[in-house]
Amino acid sequence: MLGRQGVLGAPFGHRQTEGLVEVLGVHPHEVVRGGNLHRGDAPQLWRVLRIPPGEAARPEARSRPKEQRRTIWPHGDTHAEVLSPPERPSHAALTLTAELPIPLPEERTMKIFIDTADIDEIRDAAAMGLVDGVTTNPSLIAKTGRPQKEVTLEICEIVDGPISAEVLATDYEGMVREGRELASWHRNIVVKIPLIAEGLKAVQTLSQEGIKTNVTLCFSPTQALLAAKSGATYISPFLGRVDDISGEGMELLEQILAIYRNYDIKTEVLAASIRHPLHVVQAMLLGADVATLPHKVILQLLKHPLTDIGLQKFLQDAAKTPKP
Repeated sequence: MLGRQGVLGAPFGHRQTEGLVEVLGVHPHEVVRGGNLHRGDAPQLWRVLRIPPGEAARPEARSRPKEQRRTIWPHGDTHAEVLSPPERPSHAALTLTAELPIPLPEERTMKIFIDTADIDEIRDAAAMGLVDGVTTNPSLIAKTGRPQKEVTLEICEIVDGPISAEVLATDYEGMVREGRELASWHRNIVVKIPLIAEGLKAVQTLSQEGIKTNVTLCFSPTQALLAAKSGATYISPFLGRVDDISGEGMELLEQILAIYRNYDIKTEVLAASIRHPLHVVQAMLLGADVATLPHKVILQLLKHPLTDIGLQKFLQDAAKTPKP
């Protein structure tokens, strides 16, 4: 059964690196980017063409004019065909054909974490299906009046997602020791580490041990780049606190996202210190991976005066309806 087929129109460039042919080009209707074929607004996943390094192309004759003959590189269930259009002999068109159906990519949306250690707030937001994870810090834990481990484990029972728990040490050995202890509490624990030199050393060690980390208190794009290079799972730029000192928190977020995209960095950008719904909208428009929100802001996202007015009018009209 044939999967999907598409052509990348001329001109295009390609290079072979470690057996991977990367296709670069632009076409009015479809573009191949790193194995993704986009037809209009409908993205489709493609198997990335691979050619064993050093393997020569094997021409295959076809019943077509000589100037349009194809060169085919078969590899597993994928092959590529290079056609030389007669009107543009110096360029080519690339066809990728997959012999097996290829699934469409999963839908992607910004994840919402709740920024609190208040169990009632977490339960309330989780009951609406809105919570993908939780972030805590020493200040939030202190407000509960309970031990960090007790609160964190109760949160883990409510939310099946990343739960950030922060270390208190500021030296490398202390942060690594605490990080290992925190990670041992539950499989969903993400160790929160401050963005300082000793912290990045700890992130490097913990990440090598398979422990997820959330590097916190980020206020510059250079800090974000260093955290990513150290192996951070998440980077948390504090947008509201930048605004507090007459800076532009959203400009910081935009810069970090652009840098990460430029270099295909896998660290997820977690927009933190969110103060109001506009912050959330701006973070979504910029493409943040995650936004962590206070319970108050989550409720503000729900509110709209026209919703309340409309509901009130419906109920008033319903009261006038004759009863059977």
